[in-house]
Amino acid sequence: MFDVLHHDAYDMAVEWGGPDVAARATDDAWERYEALMDGAAWRAIRALRPAPAVPVEDSVTPTYIVCLEDGKQVQDLKRYLGRFRITPEEYRVRWNLPADYPMTVSIEHALRQFRARRSPPASGGPQLKRG
Repeated sequence: MFDVLHHDAYDMAVEWGGPDVAARATDDAWERYEALMDGAAWRAIRALRPAPAVPVEDSVTPTYIVCLEDGKQVQDLKRYLGRFRITPEEYRVRWNLPADYPMTVSIEHALRQFRARRSPPASGGPQLKRG
């Protein structure tokens, strides 16, 4: 009976939102359901989850971050995730990443801060009188 239930639950998740919805379940949820149902069947379903393009440990470097969805090297992962229509929080949950996983390269972030401090304010700052 449990085999039928967990198979139907996964099929419903795929039917409602596609394989991405089924794959976005957190490890905690999978462990709870695995405790209730046959462990071998749930391990088989977990095997269907997508594998990251690169190991998570190798995804962050000083000059770029590798997107785990497709393996592309980017400097601003937060902006790049818009292509997949997911938020940084959803990305972290999908790949079981810590809350402090970086979304921008530290060098790029520091460069933006430097440029922002150096440039004049866009509005509300002192205006030069002409003529």
